[in-house]
Amino acid sequence: MFRPVCVLLLAAAACSPAEERRVPTPPPPPPKPVDFNTFQPPADAPRLCSGHVTGWPRPDGRPGPHIGWRAYSSALSRPALAKRYFEVFGRANHSREGGCDFWRSPKDAPTDVLAVCDASTKGQWDQCAAPPADAKSIIEISYIVGR
Repeated sequence: MFRPVCVLLLAAAACSPAEERRVPTPPPPPPKPVDFNTFQPPADAPRLCSGHVTGWPRPDGRPGPHIGWRAYSSALSRPALAKRYFEVFGRANHSREGGCDFWRSPKDAPTDVLAVCDASTKGQWDQCAAPPADAKSIIEISYIVGR
């Protein structure tokens, strides 16, 4: 039989702050990059074609990254489409090169790329069937695997 003093000591020990268990807080999840499926053409932009290439071989001889792409045309001008994409993706990952506006995600080592180009700009889509006569711009959505 327990004596009242022992029971009191056991109860005090079980409730003491020194016995408090601390559970570590898990680290926050890494930021999610812009999803390839987020880069979408306008609903009325016809698909021209798609393709893929392999990047330059690595120094150790392994194949380079796989780059897949889809090309669309639009009757909207490049500036009008760029304005639309600025509203969705902002300017943080944006650059302008030649006749194209680019959004890269992530910016420094992209795995997803959206290009909005003037229809007269040369690109991979030159191997596609000719765009409709009213096309003013080309939209290319690319993804890179195996960096």
